[in-house]
Amino acid sequence: MLIAGYIKKDFIQETLKQNTTEDLRAFLSIFKSIPYVILLKDFDCDFSKILKDISEDECIGSREIEWRNLIKELISENRLFEKVDENIFESSKFSVQKNNLRKKIHYFVRALTGKTYSFSFIEDKEFKFFGNTITQFQTNLFKTRENNEDEINLRVKDYKAKLYFEKLAGFTCFYDTVFVFDQYIIEPCLDAEGKCTKRGFINMCKLLAKAPKVKNIIICTQDWWKRCKPGTYLDNGNQIFPKKDVINSFINEIKSIFESNNKKIAINLFLLPPSIFINEHERFFAYTQLYEHDNNIDLKDLKDNYFLPLELGQGLDYFKEDPIISAKVKYSSTSNFKKVFKRFSCTNAFQCKETRFKKEFKQYWLKEYGKNSDLYVHHNEIINYQNFFTNQ
Repeated sequence: MLIAGYIKKDFIQETLKQNTTEDLRAFLSIFKSIPYVILLKDFDCDFSKILKDISEDECIGSREIEWRNLIKELISENRLFEKVDENIFESSKFSVQKNNLRKKIHYFVRALTGKTYSFSFIEDKEFKFFGNTITQFQTNLFKTRENNEDEINLRVKDYKAKLYFEKLAGFTCFYDTVFVFDQYIIEPCLDAEGKCTKRGFINMCKLLAKAPKVKNIIICTQDWWKRCKPGTYLDNGNQIFPKKDVINSFINEIKSIFESNNKKIAINLFLLPPSIFINEHERFFAYTQLYEHDNNIDLKDLKDNYFLPLELGQGLDYFKEDPIISAKVKYSSTSNFKKVFKRFSCTNAFQCKETRFKKEFKQYWLKEYGKNSDLYVHHNEIINYQNFFTNQ
């Protein structure tokens, strides 16, 4: 799904030769409107020098401000990387992808194969490119975007790895935090061994744990326990357990997977009222940058973060042992994801005016988590301070 382009000197120079400033602005708007395209500064590309030289040209000098504005905007969104990790650069090359013998970069090679391009109008033997002209570039970029949303067959050997590396892994080479919004990522049940019965995300973590840069996992899922009483059973026959036991088991198993890969991971799981999840297939797998491990995230603190979201039609169930025939992973707009995020981060439970929440969950939520509670509850509060809520 990732499209990562190394910006070359000629790319900037040639785009500045557009007939008018309006033409250039229209072309550069592609990168503003397509959030899944990230730009990487080629080692031989000096933005400041190129734009300074161009600004002295009487014919096109005034247009350099358009490029400067784009660069500034993409940097603020963590979508332009001026310093590229040498291992990532090497892993981006055709020659390395075809014959990699270095274990250290194996993950990067597999995650980036077929996803890195030379943003240039000159063909490069080490990178794919979109064409020799601006028109070809635009046409082939949009075609690649459409092809990236093709369904992927899950009736193949090692389908979990195929799905993960083809659709999800590329972004983990550049972003350190994964944000999952999926009401069905867990169910309120444990098996005879005390493990969570929903295995999709657990299975995916066996692959995610190999990502060298990932530091944080943030999960938003539904609070099942108003409707599901411990000791009873779901329709599928699985026994319901207390939320503390289920969440503990889920988080500890994920941590164990990362520890077995010699990786440190910070996990922040939040329970949300089921009314937040308006659409059954509204399941996001998004990426952002936090730079450090953080075990005590408050979702309100992420309101200004830039997210790169993907939509998974069946969520993490694509990674279970007997999935459906094919997986559909789509690009989503950052603005659409932000609208979902605001549902539960911009008001507290007492003040929430959403009709279904008021009718079905408000009384339970205030009793369970306190009159000053947010519309999300961190797993640490559930595990460590469950008895405190009712006294608020």
